[in-house]
Amino acid sequence: MKLTRHHDPATITPEARQAGVQPRITHVTVHHTGLSAEQNFDDGLIDQALVQGWATLEGDRLLLKTDGEPLRYTVNRMPGYFCKSTGEPIPISAKAWARFRFGGDSALSQPEAKAWLAARGLAPNDYDIAVAYHCVLDADQHERLRAVPDAKGSLVAAHTLEV
Repeated sequence: MKLTRHHDPATITPEARQAGVQPRITHVTVHHTGLSAEQNFDDGLIDQALVQGWATLEGDRLLLKTDGEPLRYTVNRMPGYFCKSTGEPIPISAKAWARFRFGGDSALSQPEAKAWLAARGLAPNDYDIAVAYHCVLDADQHERLRAVPDAKGSLVAAHTLEV
């Protein structure tokens, strides 16, 4: 996937930088969506996008605001703990997840995951932790925006080569 981020001009002035203002992304330009419709987004990136308003997340639908139509993703796996053998999400308290995610401290989350597994008669190590949003782009959008090689071998969006 190749994107260009567009910033709010007021957040990238020398004065704003000197004042410690963080650049704010308003939307992205999509050059291509890569070779596969599958995309893993870092949870920190999605948190930032949600706060800045260039993404929305409703249920299992993630939308990224672009200078054209929004990119529509289905989220197959949210960040969190999961049972390896069944694929089920393991409920972890907000406090435990925050301590793990922002401090790398699994002192609360790991026992919660193991207790959930034990209650179901599963092995205590039958869990995995996702720290990304595992998504799949809408098939029609990927068909148009997927990466293909041009005459020079550079990757470009498929629709740019249509005659």
